[in-house]
Amino acid sequence: MRNSVETYDVNDSLNRSLDRIEEYRRTSQPYLLLYAALDTRLCTERTLFEYLVLIKSTELPKRLECLYSATDLKKAIFTEEPQFLRKLEFMNLFVRFLPYNRSIVIPELDLLSEAYGRMNDYLHAPKRPDETWQNPDWWARLAGVLNSVVQHLVQIHSGLMGHIDLKPQGEALFEKFARGEVSSEQVTAELEETFKSSNEEGLSP
Repeated sequence: MRNSVETYDVNDSLNRSLDRIEEYRRTSQPYLLLYAALDTRLCTERTLFEYLVLIKSTELPKRLECLYSATDLKKAIFTEEPQFLRKLEFMNLFVRFLPYNRSIVIPELDLLSEAYGRMNDYLHAPKRPDETWQNPDWWARLAGVLNSVVQHLVQIHSGLMGHIDLKPQGEALFEKFARGEVSSEQVTAELEETFKSSNEEGLSP
């Protein structure tokens, strides 16, 4: 399963989409938006899939490997890691102590899922020309979807994407954080003490 991650660079799709959107802004040729929508949809799908790989940290079972729709991938993410978003918040506290100079962007999974579905509507042969390709408002709606979701994908992939395998001490600290028993400031203080006193004992990236 690791090989499947390495065979596709999600940034390739994202960069192609950005190029097509910029070309559309220069030329006002609406059909460029279709190419941008295809690559943005591929980028969205792959981004969600890679979150699944990071969560599992092992070979994905076939039932997860075959998923492709954003809705199914989002559902699988929360099934495999119910505290997914909260754990990313926790990880952001952790990476402050690592030499990356970047943070983890918390993904707006609803935005990614909804935009994926709306882009999918445009990637089929349209009917009723007066309501679709001959209607400027039809193209404007697609441009709006692309502008919002592409900006967020750029944010995600400009930051870190990763997952922490926690040792017992780290898992206990995260559970307290997830339940709201300790604040971000308290977690940061404890992590700082852990890094100073035990050279990362209790947590491993």
